[in-house]
Amino acid sequence: MLSLQQPPNGEQEWSDEQQKTDLRERFVDAGWQAQRVLTAMQETGDFYFDVLRQVRMDRWSKGRIVLTGDAAWCATPLAGIGATLAVTGDYVLASELQRGVDFGQALSAYEEAMRPMVNKGQDIPKIAPRMMNPHSQIA
Repeated sequence: MLSLQQPPNGEQEWSDEQQKTDLRERFVDAGWQAQRVLTAMQETGDFYFDVLRQVRMDRWSKGRIVLTGDAAWCATPLAGIGATLAVTGDYVLASELQRGVDFGQALSAYEEAMRPMVNKGQDIPKIAPRMMNPHSQIA
């Protein structure tokens, strides 16, 4: 994986070749395993490039529509808790719906149960993105 920390500037809309060219130019002299990754990137038929964003919503349901997992609260790969939140959220939602109470009450209970765990998962230290994507080279 190659990653950069910068404000999005439309790169996710570029063609695969434009994205690969940009990454090659940026990582050409990065050292360590960068050349191996760049070579594999050029040869793969399964190239993926996108902007990472974190979703923070005031509520996860409206009427009979409910969101869970990344659709509701994408915690960012830096948090390392996405799969745990998704499985737990599905379990909690299913449990609340199984109780047979009013649908709206079930969704409220789901949010009440999940909100503290999601907030904690989304609350990564501000330094984490900078540690993952240093702005300078190690001397």
